[in-house]
Parts: sequence; C-alpha cells; structure tokens
Amino acid sequence: MKICRFHSFTLRRRYRSASASAFWPASAPAMTACDGKSRSCGISGAEGSASDPKVGADGGRVYYLLRKNGSNVSELWSADTASGRASPSLAGVAMVDFDISKDGRDVAYTARNGKTDEIFVAPLDASAAPRMVAKGGDSVSFGPPGELTFREVGAKANYLDRVRLNGGAPERVLAQTIIDKYAVSPSGAWVAAEGLGASQRGTCAVPLRGGALKTICSGVYCMPGWSPDGRFLYITLGRSKVKNARNSSGTTRVFANAPGQELPALPEGGLDGSSGDKMPKAATIGEGPVEPGPGLETYAFEKSEFSGNLFRIPLH
Repeated sequence: MKICRFHSFTLRRRYRSASASAFWPASAPAMTACDGKSRSCGISGAEGSASDPKVGADGGRVYYLLRKNGSNVSELWSADTASGRASPSLAGVAMVDFDISKDGRDVAYTARNGKTDEIFVAPLDASAAPRMVAKGGDSVSFGPPGELTFREVGAKANYLDRVRLNGGAPERVLAQTIIDKYAVSPSGAWVAAEGLGASQRGTCAVPLRGGALKTICSGVYCMPGWSPDGRFLYITLGRSKVKNARNSSGTTRVFANAPGQELPALPEGGLDGSSGDKMPKAATIGEGPVEPGPGLETYAFEKSEFSGNLFRIPLH
C-alpha cells in the first residue's frame, strides 16, 4: 500500500462585487492557467509540496517553502499573484522557516545545521551572501526597524529573543519562558507568543517597545496574525496544534484594531472558546490559520491532501 501526503497552499481573493472567490492553489512551481470568468488560477503539474505561504505586503507576490519530490529539504520560492509564474527566490538555500521584510528586499530564515538551528538574513536579489545572526533559534520574524525577533530553543525551555541586524549578541525580550512564537505586528510594536512562564497561560501580545503584556487568548489554543497595514488582527481559535503542519481545519475571526492601535478591544483575560463569537468582527473565514494579505479580500492558507494506492501481491 502506497500512502502519499501532499501539502499545498491556496491564495484566496474575495471580491465585493461578486459572490465568487478566487482560488489559487500552488502545490508546485509551474505556469498557471487562469480563468477570467471564475477568477481562479490553477497550477499545472506537481513537482513537490508547498507550505508556509506568506503574502507580500503589496499583495503582488506569495512566498512559500517548496520541498521537491525526492528531497528532504525545503527552499524559498515565490509566485506572481497576477500571472501565477513561480520561481526560486533564493536558489540552493535550505530553510525551515522564513519571513520577508516589509519592503520585500530581504529574507530572514532558519536553517538546520546538524542538530542546531541557525538564523540568517539575506537579500532576495542575491547581491550578498547569507549572513548568520544567531544560533539556537527558530521562528524568525522581522521586528522593530533593524531587529529580528525569534524563539530561542533550549534543552529544557524556550525564550523570546531579539537580535540587531547590524551585529551583536541576541537579547531576551522576556525573562519568562515561552512555548511558541508567532507573528510580529507590522510596526514592530508587538509579538505574539504562547505559553508564557510556569503557568503557560494562553497566548499574549508581548510589547517590543516597552509596556504591559496583553492577553489575546486564554484557555484555548489560538494563532494570531496581523494584516500588513496593522488595521486587523486575525485569530484562529480552537485548532489542535501541529508544528509546521498547518492543515486548514480551523476558523479564523478577523477583528478591527482600535484606531492608531494594533490590537482590538479584547475582553479582560483574552478570548476563550465563546467570547470571540460575541465580539464585533470585520470578517469570519472558514479556514485557519491564514496568512493575511492587503485588505480583507486577500489571504493564503495551507492545505493537506492524502492519496493512496492498494497493491495485491501474489504469494507463492
């Protein structure tokens, strides 16, 4: 029996003037055929598994990790959202996770060197070689100007760290331990982290420029993310957590942030399984987690598909 698992992602655009949605599955690098009537594009061919999609700040490109068939490493690819044409963004460089700078010029990424994870930064135009900025971390994001934020992975505990792009040793953002790190807000003022301290309480927005913690969720697993302009907070609630396997099985609620802020007016103690339904929402998306694009109309999410074949073998 042959069992196969395929990962792909979909870029969805919702049009206010029509009820149809545009689906853009990208399971392999290939030229796409676009149907103008249904406003959908489909990838032809299958060369591997795509994962961890991120929509560029202007919505013009989608970046993702591609693991080609027969390979055990993933490389960074990107696709033009208008034509669907895909190409490697940093050829020959293996990555575990990544983030794209707001201006679209640089990539920060985690690479695995034996049993050690190392964090690098590199220009996407390959004008300079990748430069290592930290060891022993993953889940890297661009933070406040001139900084990266990442998860320090220790033998017994993880921490939230920052490091300057121009050099220097990493510094811990919090004294408390964390379980996981998620997105950084567009201005670099907040980073979402899960399981802080001994109590491992919920998911919090951790200030990167001073101030108090803000609880986003408690008593339920959630994954937050921000729209590129910082106007909306996307929260996927109640999904079982599988690291680096973001199956589209959750529901994402989108909340408008308070004017001039990057967080909505959340209940004291954060959202639980039911309070999110009572708050005014800008949108509800029947997928999750999602990677927000510009506006509420564009977002990407990951999908997994399974297929299998049964074979009969005669016994003699």
